[in-house]
Amino acid sequence: MIATHNQKSIERAVSLMHELDVEPQQSGIYFGQLLGMADHLTFILGRNGYRVSILQLAWFTFFLLGLLRSVLETTSLSFWAVMATG
Repeated sequence: MIATHNQKSIERAVSLMHELDVEPQQSGIYFGQLLGMADHLTFILGRNGYRVSILQLAWFTFFLLGLLRSVLETTSLSFWAVMATG
C-alpha cells in the first residue's frame, strides 16, 4: 500500500515500479487515498491500470475520533494515577 496524496511521491513510486518491471495489475501494490483529496491523481492512476483503494472521509473521521477518545482516556487515567501517588 502506497498511501499518499503527494504527486511527487506517486510519480516516484510509479517510476520505481517501471524500473523494477513491476506490472500494475500483476502486483499486490495499491495506491491508497482519501476520497476527495487529490482525486485527479486517483483517476489518472486508475485509468493507467494501477490499483487504487479509496477510503471515504466519513470512515476516516470516525476512526480518528475513536483514536482521539482513546488517547484522552489514557491521558486522563495516567494523570489521575500520578496525582494519586503524589
